[in-house]
Amino acid sequence: MSTLKTNDLIAYNRLFLNDVSLIGAGKTETDNILYISIRSSFQRIKLLEKNRISKIDPFVVSKTEVLVFKKALNGGKSKGSLYAGSCPACGGAVEDELATKCSYCGTAYNRGNKDWVVQDIISMEEYTAISSKDMTSSVKAAVIDGVYDIKDYAMNNIMMIIAADGTFDSRERQLAEAVAKKFGYKSNIIEPLFKQAASGRLSIKMPEDRKKREKIYSLMFKAAMADNDLSSEESKLLDDVKKVYLSA
Repeated sequence: MSTLKTNDLIAYNRLFLNDVSLIGAGKTETDNILYISIRSSFQRIKLLEKNRISKIDPFVVSKTEVLVFKKALNGGKSKGSLYAGSCPACGGAVEDELATKCSYCGTAYNRGNKDWVVQDIISMEEYTAISSKDMTSSVKAAVIDGVYDIKDYAMNNIMMIIAADGTFDSRERQLAEAVAKKFGYKSNIIEPLFKQAASGRLSIKMPEDRKKREKIYSLMFKAAMADNDLSSEESKLLDDVKKVYLSA
């Protein structure tokens, strides 16, 4: 896993948008506030000299962040929306996506009195801290995690770990099949998972709850040791998972 410096050139080798959900609403003396969770999966690379690259993320990482939107309470009715390509103040078309103000009426796009504008980007931990006191309506992180059940996280990551060394030992396969049966998956589900894992099409996924992460990590370690041999590839994957998801 590569370290980053301020002037490093960074690109995304893989980038997926997994889920967008409205999870909270609140109000201040001047603004309405909306909280929207964005779950994405990505793998970053560092661009080096002589057309070389270095992986920043050792695998495809999943992350959830919260966009905080605000709109003035007394802003009045808008005539358009930036998200539909029109000026909220006059309804004129947004001709330049990089412009900060309307070319027709001169109104600044980020004023927030006619349309929702992004105020901040926060972590799920920060959202949880403020959701209990500053919101009129909110969804707890546990409910957000529940959309993707803990057994789904565990099954996905177990398939990743047993495929890390490039082979499926018979005992590893038996463990995966036993776990799938215990979790209530049908037998016709497991074979496609083996194929996806072998071809590198699965990514590590983790819930927001740390205790659930620790439980899933423990299951991953058990899966890696199913053949009584922790390969260097499996060991590295486990170490990287711990650094990315359990180091804080």
